[in-house]
Amino acid sequence: MKAFYCLLLLLCAYMSRAQQAGKLEIGETLPAVNLRHVLNYSSSSIKPRDFTPKLVILNFIRTTCSGCLEKLPAYEALQQQHKESLQIILVTREKTAQVQAFMKRRPGAFSSFPIVAADETLAAFFPHESLSHLVWIGKDGSVKAITEGDYVTAGNIQLVLSGQDVNWPVKKDIPFFDYKQPLVKLGEHVASLSNMQAITSVLLPYLPNVAPHFASQNDSSNGVTRTVFFNHSIIDVYCFLQQRYHFPLSQVWLSAADRSRFFYLEKMGQRRAWYEKNSFCYESVLPLHVPAKERLNRMWRDLDFYFAVSAAFVKKTVPCFVLTRADNLLPWVAQPSTGITAWTLVQQLNNRFSQMPVLLEDRSLQRVTIDIAIGELEDTNLLTQKLKEAGLLLRPATRELELLIINEQQHSFNQN
Repeated sequence: MKAFYCLLLLLCAYMSRAQQAGKLEIGETLPAVNLRHVLNYSSSSIKPRDFTPKLVILNFIRTTCSGCLEKLPAYEALQQQHKESLQIILVTREKTAQVQAFMKRRPGAFSSFPIVAADETLAAFFPHESLSHLVWIGKDGSVKAITEGDYVTAGNIQLVLSGQDVNWPVKKDIPFFDYKQPLVKLGEHVASLSNMQAITSVLLPYLPNVAPHFASQNDSSNGVTRTVFFNHSIIDVYCFLQQRYHFPLSQVWLSAADRSRFFYLEKMGQRRAWYEKNSFCYESVLPLHVPAKERLNRMWRDLDFYFAVSAAFVKKTVPCFVLTRADNLLPWVAQPSTGITAWTLVQQLNNRFSQMPVLLEDRSLQRVTIDIAIGELEDTNLLTQKLKEAGLLLRPATRELELLIINEQQHSFNQN
């Protein structure tokens, strides 16, 4: 009998834990969890409920997610603006040692935010496949929204703090999506033919709730190579195909009547709506014996045809800016406690279309802090002043740079 009661207690504990770890939806309450492995904070553990009645935003990140890290200075400004009513907490599944090593390499990268490392608890409550992924916990401890990063604005924060219901799209990722399944499936009577190898190419619109993905794999059993993109913009498709990851938008030259289908701008509204309208899925299946360069050329012609453009990577000598030390810079300049690093500044400036390319050739300047927020970079006078205070300046120059040149053609199958 004693063994029976022990088994019953264990079963109840297991059921309670399983129930606790279930996925939470909008309107449900986050349980009183105690999170451990907390870094960049006064304690090694944290309870989100301890911040009640503040609005808590759980920001799931990775140290390898440059887009996640670039947003943190802007979030820090919002945190300071609403310090009495808002708390942003970073969350990652990465191991504690990995996060600590990153913090040593990039001091201040997480701003003042506490970060929960080696997380399993919150990821179970809020499963996701892609970043950014943010969960808004209201004053009452209930889930108010699950969004992407561009929803974190002063206006949206105030909206939630005022107690108003928000009807934002809920970010839902399809778990364990099989990216290996073909976008086009041939009928059995066609697939069974063996007199020639299949050659297919297809372009499809955005697939809801599927995380962006790119892969190129050889299938030796069928004698083909398959290249696939899921939910990528036109520019990303061209850049990824040539392995130009994180290619600067300042080095994209575009001639098109409607530029909005290539670039997202803040004035266009929420990024998600633009993304769903201007992202695509592409699949190419070609014989494995075809040389890699020829396969690349074939896919490139496909994309030019589908998107009604002519695109090419070329090298040109172009005007640019180089972020350098000012001539009168002393060996050391006092670092402000807030702001963004020179590395982040250059990344942000290069992530703007029609912006002249900005180069950071002196690696020793990467960690120099400029007392300016990302949202203030459009103010060129302020930027010049803050650079001067940091002992830096943007010096006009010319450099040979690689450019992605896209010219729009007449025909188009794009519904936009």
